[in-house]
Amino acid sequence: MFDNLLSGLTGGNGGDSNLLGSLQQKFGLSQEQATQALPVAQESVTETLKAQALSGNIGGISSLLGGNAQEQTSNPIASAISGNMLQNLVSKVGLPESIASKISVDFLPQILGFFQSKAKDENGNVSESGIMSMLGGNLGNIGGALGGLKDKLGGFF
Repeated sequence: MFDNLLSGLTGGNGGDSNLLGSLQQKFGLSQEQATQALPVAQESVTETLKAQALSGNIGGISSLLGGNAQEQTSNPIASAISGNMLQNLVSKVGLPESIASKISVDFLPQILGFFQSKAKDENGNVSESGIMSMLGGNLGNIGGALGGLKDKLGGFF
């Protein structure tokens, strides 16, 4: 699924995409920098979402992906993603922090919109099962583990 992120964001046409062109025009990136920045941005989002899922914060992910753009920007997970993206764009692509910061803020809503579309269930709602399906490829059986833990702890609450 995550391999499809870049294709989904760029329209599948690589260096000729609007997103790559926007990175170049808006932020003065070379084509090489823009091409490197997209997978780093993807990696930043997936790392953060997976870490949140593994820590059991499916509700937080659901809130992030179920909200509108204004709600998304005020979500603590969005802040974590943005910080991770900023750090990765600086360390892995070599962008100046000022430009990496602008990129992480400017493109986060587009990237989250893509993830939001992938986390929706058959009724068009962001759901735990949709999130687990979206993230599940590399998380193993976290859903079952969390469900089992919830069942075991349920008697205490």
